[in-house]
Amino acid sequence: METNPAPFLSSRTISRYRSPHPYPTRPHQESNLTPSVFCLIAALQRADPSAPGQIHWLAPSQLPPSSSLPSRKMSQGTRWMHYLKQLSSANVPAALIEKGQNRVIDASLTLIRERAKLKGELLRSLGGIKASTSLLGVPLGHNSSFLQGPAFAPPRIREAIWCGSTNSTTEEGKELNDPRVLTDVGDVPIQEIRDCGVDDDRLMNIISDSVKLVMEEDPLRPLVLGGDHSISFPVVRAVSEKLGGPLDILHLDAHPDIYDAFEGNKYSHASSFARIMEGGYARRLLQVGIRSITREGREQGKRFGVEQYEMRTFSRDRQILENLKLGEGVKGVYISLDVDCLDPAFAPGVSHIEPGGLSFRDVLNILHNLQADVVAADVVEFNPQRDTVDGMTAMVAAKLSTVEVMASAVMNMTTAALDWVSVAFDAPLARAVVFGVHIDGHLVVEVLLVAVILFQLTRKSYKPPKKPLTEKEIDDLCEEWVPEPLHPSISEDMKAEPPTLESAAGPHTIIDGKEVVNFASANYLGLIGNEKIIDSCVSSLEKYGVGSCGPRGFYGTIDVHLDCEERIAKFMGTPDSILYSYGISTIFSVIPAFCKKGDIIVADEGVHWGVQNGLHLSRSTVVYFKHNDMKSLENTLEKLTRGNKQAEKMRRYIVVEAVYQNSGQIAPLDELVQLKEKYHFRVILDESHSFGVLGNSGRGLAEYYGVPVEKIDIITAGMGNALATDGGFCTGSVRVVDHQRLSSSGYVFSASLPPYLASAAISAVNYLEDNPSVLSSLRSNIALLWKGLSDVPGLTIASHPLSPIVFLKLKKSTGSSKGDLELLSNIADRMLKEDSVFIVSTKRSVLDKCRLPVGIRLFVSAGHSESDIHKVSGSLRRVAATTLAEHL
Repeated sequence: METNPAPFLSSRTISRYRSPHPYPTRPHQESNLTPSVFCLIAALQRADPSAPGQIHWLAPSQLPPSSSLPSRKMSQGTRWMHYLKQLSSANVPAALIEKGQNRVIDASLTLIRERAKLKGELLRSLGGIKASTSLLGVPLGHNSSFLQGPAFAPPRIREAIWCGSTNSTTEEGKELNDPRVLTDVGDVPIQEIRDCGVDDDRLMNIISDSVKLVMEEDPLRPLVLGGDHSISFPVVRAVSEKLGGPLDILHLDAHPDIYDAFEGNKYSHASSFARIMEGGYARRLLQVGIRSITREGREQGKRFGVEQYEMRTFSRDRQILENLKLGEGVKGVYISLDVDCLDPAFAPGVSHIEPGGLSFRDVLNILHNLQADVVAADVVEFNPQRDTVDGMTAMVAAKLSTVEVMASAVMNMTTAALDWVSVAFDAPLARAVVFGVHIDGHLVVEVLLVAVILFQLTRKSYKPPKKPLTEKEIDDLCEEWVPEPLHPSISEDMKAEPPTLESAAGPHTIIDGKEVVNFASANYLGLIGNEKIIDSCVSSLEKYGVGSCGPRGFYGTIDVHLDCEERIAKFMGTPDSILYSYGISTIFSVIPAFCKKGDIIVADEGVHWGVQNGLHLSRSTVVYFKHNDMKSLENTLEKLTRGNKQAEKMRRYIVVEAVYQNSGQIAPLDELVQLKEKYHFRVILDESHSFGVLGNSGRGLAEYYGVPVEKIDIITAGMGNALATDGGFCTGSVRVVDHQRLSSSGYVFSASLPPYLASAAISAVNYLEDNPSVLSSLRSNIALLWKGLSDVPGLTIASHPLSPIVFLKLKKSTGSSKGDLELLSNIADRMLKEDSVFIVSTKRSVLDKCRLPVGIRLFVSAGHSESDIHKVSGSLRRVAATTLAEHL
């Protein structure tokens, strides 16, 4: 009869962790209740303020009345919230609650650590063990979408493993009573931790930490007993991070469990493999036994490249599945076995009964024949509350657990080969002693290996011919030699010349002697040809001449440069700014000035070529997130920082555009700043297409979102768009600006901006500040153009409604960027030729790595009239309808 290890606890509290067992526990086995009670006691302990380090246990009189305890009918998923509400209503400080949570977590991890250390020391003392399976229970069930019974599975599986009704020797001849084959480090006390108010994010980290503690004790390899399938994510994450790379995963299940966030829960048991694949913890995922899958499940499978073997084709796939070879080029193989992969006839004790599954022998054949280095595994979704009276499914789960032996097939083969060689050498050298050192087979093998390595290192990779070549042979070789071309072959597309403008690039311009409406120039404020700006340029030319004839640091600084920098800083509300002589060189000089080798840059996948070049020149580690997707950005930042102590020592940056040149989308700066502060990254923001456009006064994205400009670390912009001049600037703190004066190549080595262009920039900023109505005109034209292009056949607007870049892409792609671009270029060419409307398609250089869809870009100007807007809308509708008729 089992004794109560904590007599002062109420039977009501203890009963939550017990259930009647169909099998008697062997006398030598440790009590399954121990880890749960240990952490439950830790949860109830409190520190004496007068005696630090002393532990005071709650007496029976101090326990809460039974009426205040949570009802048995209360779900495990809400019980911890019940406790937290009680603590909050009792005005318990949040800091005290967190301190208590930390004590419980520390106690839980200490228990796992010490038990794993004890088992590891035992196995290492026995010696000769390459890998030993170690059971780790994770009784978590609250992430199930239907029933939460899997939380009670680990002790039932253990009982079935050690039940006296079966033989303790496996089919492969392994003796389970031998600790070198199977050990047990107990359970992670999930419910006790959750009763303290610990949320799922932290709980998943605790599970990962527990798995890592087991893996630290070589030769232990974790076999995790669930629990629902949500535990697979933290376990796989821990194994991948501990081994330092992705895994191959064999997943046997009736369901794919790869839904993005099933029922809104990102940690749902039906979403575990979505988290694994998003995190990059698996290179290859094979799902076997699938027979209940939705459209989303199949789409997610295609998205992540999952190999899904459904039951409807199992007879055809059997030969492949029973001869699997996994793990080449990765850190190992992980097996995740959901008990409902089996037909309910073999395993009725599951929450989701799906007829038509695998037979028990099918699963054994797949596992027995698997060629892989299995580094970890789990058995999940066994629900004891639905099992038969005699515990049939518990026995099935136990049998499957014993099959998942963590032995590396490759390691075993190598070890066997080395043992054979050692024996072969040991026999003749059994009594050989040289200078008092016994010479055995292992020593001989090691000496031979060292000799081979030294030979390979010292030998010449090229042996010159014994006889020198004759003059004729040399001449023949020279004639046969063909040098590599200096550039790729020139295609017809590359030879195409863009239209040549014969007048200023204003709202109207002249091409081939004909006046056209110009929607191809980023003259957002219509300042090209502005009289005040022209006058300022003329005055500057008369005073300074055309060029500066030197970089800023070598006598190329002119007073108008300093005036321009001061004017821009004042307009933007920043302490200082710095001028660059060329617009696009600004961003690809600024990024390498701050980002170096070893730093981390997280960039939007849709950034333009100038940003891409800056990322390349920085030599930093660059990780891209999905275009303008803050959820993807958050997942990327979480992956890079979670558990990565080295990341805390690295410089970390997020690089985005305010208005994306390749899509016309606007970056959500408010969300971006929140993520920046949460994960401690710096932000580099390119405002080339938002400066002078967004915000009530044209101060850019920060003004538009109401975000204090000082929250953005580095802001850059080209002045060739809204300001209708040239060059660029970077603005921010004094330290940010001063650093560039010595470290930015575009500033240090390029001749400074011609003085008249700096004067033009000052005049343009003054005009914008004095005439805010120009912004209203620009926004009215954008809205009018949106209305006119809302029903263009075959095209759809992909840009933001306030973006000055109206970006249209094909509703139905041809399947290739080249094919799409041909259609769009044909539309642009016809509009210019037939209607005198000048627009451009997004032709990209071969150096441009952007993979966003190509499209048509229309640059809207405040200088466009309503008739200009109606003309381009009508022309585009007409030409698109005829050009895309066959395509549609």
